[in-house]
Amino acid sequence: MSTSASTFRSKIGNAYPKSEIEDQQPQLKAELAAMKKMGRNRQCFDCGVADVSWASPKLGTFICVTCSDVHRAAGAHITCVKNFSTYLWSPDEVELMRAVGNTRAKEIFRPGIDLSWQPGESKEQKVRHCTKLYGTEKAQLAVKRHIEAATAAAGPGRKAAQVASQGYSQSLPSQPATPSQSVCKPAPAAPDLLGDWPTTEPEAVVPSHVSAWPATSGMGTSVGPWPCPWSAPEVITAQHDLIDLFPSSTMDSAWHGDCGAPASSQSCGKAATVSSHEKDFWSSVNWDELLK
Repeated sequence: MSTSASTFRSKIGNAYPKSEIEDQQPQLKAELAAMKKMGRNRQCFDCGVADVSWASPKLGTFICVTCSDVHRAAGAHITCVKNFSTYLWSPDEVELMRAVGNTRAKEIFRPGIDLSWQPGESKEQKVRHCTKLYGTEKAQLAVKRHIEAATAAAGPGRKAAQVASQGYSQSLPSQPATPSQSVCKPAPAAPDLLGDWPTTEPEAVVPSHVSAWPATSGMGTSVGPWPCPWSAPEVITAQHDLIDLFPSSTMDSAWHGDCGAPASSQSCGKAATVSSHEKDFWSSVNWDELLK
């Protein structure tokens, strides 16, 4: 069943489950019948005839069938009508009729004037009177306040309107949600996939055998990131290759044990005596070729 078929909307803008409204009709119409017998409610509010088979739920007045046609012609933005026999009535509409009625309506809409129009006037004249009487800003402000008060007094109408707007035909729960009920939780924050990504470049690892070398050469000049040019990995590798080609005695006398540099080099800051044979050996080595 569609939502519109299961929901009843009152003339003053509130919505109810239609099944509940149908069940309440005997009680609500009994209350309206009792109101019709009270004081000025026994006569049409606008023309004064003894017929109150209709009403304006928006204005809270009891009127006759002829004047109901006038109200209908004036427009729903000003007034509205329904009869007491064939129409369904809602609690908020009955509450507004009870709060206003013909006696109070005279004080609000036409104080000091007995009738809204004469019964013998034309329909066009009556419509003009109706628009002028109930369409003013002051009159509509009073209507708005009466509707708000009736809606609050009726109670369930406001909740039913919220239910209808969500597409349900049942009343809203009166109790707050308990821990056992499903409660919407905020979505978890997106993981920081780059949280462990390094923000700086890793430091260069310096071989342990280089850490003991001074930062300057024997002449006092800087030698760059490697403290001694003879301690570069390529030179050390070349040293190992030469050991396999030359007698060990020759290599032992030509190299220091601590830094791996030739004895003729002063970059280690150590003095050494080099023979003419060793000088010829080192002069014959093509270091550029070995370091390619």
